[in-house]
This record gives sequence, structure tokens and C-alpha cells, in this order.
Amino acid sequence: MAMEEEVAKPYSGWRLFFDGAVNYKGSGIGVVLISETGQHSPMATKLNFRCTNNMAEYEACILGLRMALDLNIQELLVIGDSDLLIKQVKGNWETKNDKILPYVNLVQRLCGRFKSIDFRHTPRAQNEFADALATIASMIQHPESSHIDPLEITLRENQAHCAHVEAELDGQPRFFFHRAGNTPATGLPTAKAKSKVSPVERDQKVHRANECKCKSDQEGQTKSEEQRYI
Repeated sequence: MAMEEEVAKPYSGWRLFFDGAVNYKGSGIGVVLISETGQHSPMATKLNFRCTNNMAEYEACILGLRMALDLNIQELLVIGDSDLLIKQVKGNWETKNDKILPYVNLVQRLCGRFKSIDFRHTPRAQNEFADALATIASMIQHPESSHIDPLEITLRENQAHCAHVEAELDGQPRFFFHRAGNTPATGLPTAKAKSKVSPVERDQKVHRANECKCKSDQEGQTKSEEQRYI
């Protein structure tokens, strides 16, 4: 396995990516725990106290280790872009800073609770997910009285207008067609006509029809541009 690890790179065991961020807005930490099957569990925390970059890195590492222990993970590969932290924890470098020494001791105690654990350094460019979480946490203004729900990241493969569905007042979905009556592509009636087709089946058929229409429009636009330059 290469020395430079990536979040998206396949791996047979559990991995933990961590990072800390300190800027004029504040401090934040981010971790991404990745399971053996590739499931990502991100976590970001706003640090409501003054700290250095190295302290933030240790805070992030400790957060991730505790997450892994809560899930009863026995074997873990810890990956970060802080060469200082990794070498101090592994004992390669001596720790002389009084503010950092308690962090080193805590990380080493937590490591002792794993059956197998290893630390690996990776460039910041390969640690973008954890870095982004830490940056968001550091810059966001988080009053104590407010609550922020977990961040959900989804994947969209088509433009939003390709399957535009809105709900009527009766709770049934309404589909927007260009012409009245049945659509040539699917044979489905418009919202004004009654249909025995279930809303789910109708949604799926219209989505496929609109997706084909989008592809056709894109191909037509490409051909027009080609003819323009002939």
C-alpha cells in the first residue's frame, strides 16, 4: 500500500482521517471514519476555546479515536497531514511543549485500547474531506442556544429541471408538461386528467422521459455547435 492515503482509496480495514483548522473566525476540527465497506461517518466540532494549530490537530485525532472506540473498532489506521503529531505519538520525536504533552499522553492511552493501530502521514491534498469539515466548523458562528443537524451530502447525476415534480394541494404529485393531454414519450396523462397509474410509477416514468429529453436536447445543442463551425 502506498504511503499517501486518500479518502476514496479502497482499503480492507477501518480508516480515520482527521484535521484541525485555526483562523481568524475561530477553531474547528473534522474527522472522517471510513468502514471496511467504504461507509463514511463524518464529524465536525467547533472549539470554543483558544488553541494553536497543533492543539487543534490533537483535538481532531482524539475525537476520531473516541468515535472508533464507541463503535468497538479493534483495528484502525489513523491518517492525517500533521507530521508533528504522528511522529510525537509514535515516539519518533520528543515532546517538549507543556501544552502538547497532555495531548500526547491521552492519545497514547487511547491507542492502548485498540488491538492494532497505526498512524500514517498524508499530504493535505489527500486529506480534503477532513480539512473541509474542520474549516466549516472553525468559521461557522454557533450560538449555544442553537442546534445544527448533521450534514448530509448527496450525489446528483442530472440537472434539477430534468425531473421537476411538485405536490398539489391534495398531496398528489403534479408533473409539468409542455403540451396538454398525454405526453408522446410516456403516454401519461397530465395533472388535469385522471389516471390509474400509481404516483410512484408515474414519477419513475416521467423521470426517465425527462432524462431522455435532456440528453436529446444536449445532443441537439452539440450538433448545432458543430455545424456552426463547419
